[in-house]
Amino acid sequence: MLKRLILKWLAPEIAKATQTNMRALAAVTAAQVNIEYAQARLNEAMRKAKQSQIFSEEAQRLMNEGESK
Repeated sequence: MLKRLILKWLAPEIAKATQTNMRALAAVTAAQVNIEYAQARLNEAMRKAKQSQIFSEEAQRLMNEGESK
């Protein structure tokens, strides 16, 4: 009898805790997806910046060669 009363009281609390944990897990998963997306965007921006730097250095080199001739 006591066991049944304890389980009757605990069941809703366990359900609430489970629901809270599931919401937290969903939020963490969404945050992880956002972080991965931001990391991909950052990597792409860094790649483009490096490419731009290479082009600028090459343009400067060509201008210097033109001035020396």
